Amino acid sequence: MTSSMHTTSERDRNTRDRRGSKPSRSLQPHAAKYTNEIVRDWYGGRTEHILERYGGEAPRVHYHTGLVDQVPHTEDVDELKRALRQAQVRLLDIAAKEWQIDRLRGGHILDSGCGLGGGSIYWAEKYSCRVTGVSLVQEHLDLVHKYASDTGLAERIDTLRCDVHEIHLEPNQKHKYDAVIAIDSSCYMDLPRWFSALRQVLLPGGKIYIADGFIGPNASQSLVADVDDYFKTKMVRLTDYLAVAQSLKAWDFSDRAARFFGTTYPLIFIQAMAVNNLHGKEASLSMHKLLRHAFDTRRLQYLLLEIDPWR
Repeated sequence: MTSSMHTTSERDRNTRDRRGSKPSRSLQPHAAKYTNEIVRDWYGGRTEHILERYGGEAPRVHYHTGLVDQVPHTEDVDELKRALRQAQVRLLDIAAKEWQIDRLRGGHILDSGCGLGGGSIYWAEKYSCRVTGVSLVQEHLDLVHKYASDTGLAERIDTLRCDVHEIHLEPNQKHKYDAVIAIDSSCYMDLPRWFSALRQVLLPGGKIYIADGFIGPNASQSLVADVDDYFKTKMVRLTDYLAVAQSLKAWDFSDRAARFFGTTYPLIFIQAMAVNNLHGKEASLSMHKLLRHAFDTRRLQYLLLEIDPWR
């Protein structure tokens, strides 16, 4: 069966076709070591951090990359945080347009790796969708319920605590969803297992929509290892999806993702300086600087994907 891939870049808006491509060799020698328990505990331990940096618009709290048009020239912490939150919503606005989410209005979406529910609320509020948010972290799901209630969307938003690789084994999940959306969470997935599970919970013809970071063509193994070690991820190349998908479309927003981390870096630096804690933030500062440069040079790519999983 032939696979196809269409890629649209910020720098080159022309669509490029690749048919019959073979997935590339993975740069993940250590990916399997990040168990569900490690990922769950890592995210659960960051709840306070998420709310402090990104929670200013609660109950609409996002914890994912955003798209920045221009890095703010300010040292005002509140302005920098505001710019980050606006960038996160901009990502969803652009994704919704490219993915033509309006076609799903009133449908049922699976939010795979829902975080604190910002995306779930977005799809329910703007597109009248029913949304089921899945997470390993019960504390986050409790906040999703609270925020859904605070926004008057409790009847449209439900949650499920489970390993999404095994969601098809949960009661009443078979052939249920019109689409799956994963924002900055696909990088935690074992692709064959994940797609096998999603095909069983999607309605026939349902698609998978992803926004995430990917290994670029010139990425070094040490770069991938550094990012995976920091975030407990399992990053892959775009072409790895051709092993599990019938076809996909990809849009490249690496430039604006680079500027997102060009905004987080001064925020972290200014806040650390204010409490004389540069040493304590050294790892965070190094990672955000690395991400800005990696996305800017395309060693990492920030992509939106629309995937037809029906092989």
